[in-house]
Amino acid sequence: MTGKAPAGGKREAGAKAGTIAKQGSGGATASDAPRTTNTEKVVSDTAVYGIRADRPITLKVTIGDAQVGGTTLRLNGVPVPFPNQQKAVEPGLIASPSVLDCVSLVRDVNPATNRTSVSYELSGGVEPRTFTYALEASEKGQVRYEISFLLV
Repeated sequence: MTGKAPAGGKREAGAKAGTIAKQGSGGATASDAPRTTNTEKVVSDTAVYGIRADRPITLKVTIGDAQVGGTTLRLNGVPVPFPNQQKAVEPGLIASPSVLDCVSLVRDVNPATNRTSVSYELSGGVEPRTFTYALEASEKGQVRYEISFLLV
């Protein structure tokens, strides 16, 4: 990946295919170049989110750029029901450390752009945080976002 994160926490790779943009701060790191299959590209990242032992966390996932997609969740390897990615879901009180794995599959259906993006909003922890990732899909292709949150 090329480029450094400017002030404000957003980083974008060079103009070639495989652009990754991530927003957030404190402990979040982006992987190297995204993996690509025939029509699917993959963005993989691990980010840290501070939790409080006495409060549940809430996750809201938003698919951007007028594209379509869905998300599955696992908390410490156990599937978590996530019936509507536009609604906040409370995985419950979580012991530290835990791992929340989010896999979002976004399909390019917008004829105006191949850009895809996913925002993960976490709240209930030390402070609310939003982590935003973006990648250019191949024409009518899809992007798989594999994001793990270390809950500490």
